[in-house]
Amino acid sequence: MKLPMVTVMFIACFFWNLHTACEEEHMKENPYVLATGEKAKKILDTQHELFAEVSYRHLEEAELAAGKKVYDIGCGSGVMTEYLANKVGEEGHVVAVDISPEQIGVTRARIEEAGLSNVTFITGDMATIDLPEGEADIVYARFFLMHQRKVSSIIKKMKSLLKRGGVLVLEESVMSSHHFSERSDAFDAFVKSLVALGNHKGVNFDIGYQLNALCEAVGFDQILSRSIEFKLPTSKVAPTLLARIDELRDGVIGAELATSEQVDAWKEAIGEAFATGGPDSYVTSKQGHILAWK
Repeated sequence: MKLPMVTVMFIACFFWNLHTACEEEHMKENPYVLATGEKAKKILDTQHELFAEVSYRHLEEAELAAGKKVYDIGCGSGVMTEYLANKVGEEGHVVAVDISPEQIGVTRARIEEAGLSNVTFITGDMATIDLPEGEADIVYARFFLMHQRKVSSIIKKMKSLLKRGGVLVLEESVMSSHHFSERSDAFDAFVKSLVALGNHKGVNFDIGYQLNALCEAVGFDQILSRSIEFKLPTSKVAPTLLARIDELRDGVIGAELATSEQVDAWKEAIGEAFATGGPDSYVTSKQGHILAWK
């Protein structure tokens, strides 16, 4: 039986709208815009090298030591999980949590390769997962809340994990603060598009500015808050940033924040600016850091 053209068009439109709605729903359910698994490991490890010393000092202030129980929330590539596990030793324990099975797999492999046996791995969404309350000495998260929508409820849950006197340790991005010492319209456009991509996904890539208020709102009354500015030589930051452009390409294009040609032009122009900027060129960026005691 041959259907009338109007009916055919109606059916086609119905399924197209259904497909679009499914894509939009998937986008809403998955605000994370970065790669996962082995593809992300190298980038995350290189990024870690840029900020490691500050993270280590931050954890020293939280009295990270042998025998402590620590939650590593959003463990990613596991580079900080390994550090934490070494610091707490055999008498202590680390719980590595991530929503991505791929990230948990990468972290597990790293821990096994390091010969450590004091780490438990949990795959789950911090917005919904059930975890034991009142047991942790430290709950640690770096560049995690910037990818979350239900930030207040997640911080409240982090607080519930802590024992009395335990400390929440947060390190978060202020994406819009990224600045290149040399004039580069392409660099500025890329940073602006990333902040807009976060907004499009319903998350806040500038959340580092809000950590103190967020912790106060869930009942922390002893808080040490800092805004830290990093000044990074372009020779060190270039590999990570250029890799991030490739990693974020589909998200930026999919959100209609730039065309494929524009992203290609950004990468070429930024790479050239980094290469010709000279040994004294640098990128600055700010982060919000929090220690909050229960």
